[in-house]
Order: sequence, then structure tokens, then C-alpha cells
Amino acid sequence: MYPRYNKLRKAFLDDWQMFFDFAEEELGKKLPINQCEVTYVNTIEGIEPGDINQVYSFFGDAYSSGYLGKPEGADIRFRFALKKDGDDKPWGRLHVETSPVYQSQSNRPVIRLSLTARGAPTGAEMSEAIQLLDACHETVIQGFASITTDQMHKKWGVSHE
Repeated sequence: MYPRYNKLRKAFLDDWQMFFDFAEEELGKKLPINQCEVTYVNTIEGIEPGDINQVYSFFGDAYSSGYLGKPEGADIRFRFALKKDGDDKPWGRLHVETSPVYQSQSNRPVIRLSLTARGAPTGAEMSEAIQLLDACHETVIQGFASITTDQMHKKWGVSHE
């Protein structure tokens, strides 16, 4: 089981504040915050690396012909612009990457699915960066639920509510 966001958030903010205070003392000015991001990395076991249709809700398992059969693996990248309702300019992007990898201990093939939400804070204050980190966290959670199959939702206990 991996640590949850709220627990990591508190520890990160404590360390971040300590670093900012140190940097301001040493440099004589506040460090600018120009980007924030949250990344989740999921290792999917029990699915062959070529069975990507079991991970993503928008891939089917039918091919136009059986000539090639299923792929032995798939490296896939997506990028989604993140916009607030009624706003044309994105506040950030969600990057989704999938690749076949091998577990280091068992040397078994698994699928690595990573989601990274990143954007620029609306202002220079730490509170605005924290607000963006929380928005990035929510985007990763909602993005995962949006693009993955019910099978993946059950595996990780994702709720549609």
C-alpha cells in the first residue's frame, strides 16, 4: 500500500516551508514558484503488457484482422489540457504514460501507469501553490477514473461518486 496524499501533503509542506525560509534567509528574497505538479505511479499486475484494453476504457480488444495478434507491449502517452468551465486558456495539463516494465524483485512483466498533473500557480504566494497542488491531486484522481476500465477501478477502489 502506498502512502496517501493527505499524509504526504503535510510532510511535504513542512519541508517546503523550511526550505523556503532557508532560501529567503540566504538569498535575501523569496523564491518564485512557477510550476507545481503531482504524480501518481501505479504498477498494474496480473495483466499482460499487451492487454492494454483491460486498462484504458477507450481501447477495444478487437482488431481489423488477426494478422498480428495482440501486441507484446504498448508504450502510450496522452496529454490533456486542463481548463476551468468557460475558460479557453488551460490552467495546466494532465500527462498520462503507460509502459511495460519488469518488477525488480520477481522479474515479472507488469504495466506502469503514471499520471502527472502540472500547472502554474495563479500568484506568487505559497497558499496559491498549495491550492494548485490540491487541484493537481484531484485531477490525477478524476483523470484515472475517467480513462480506466471498471476492472482498474475495482482493483484500486476508485469510486465514481
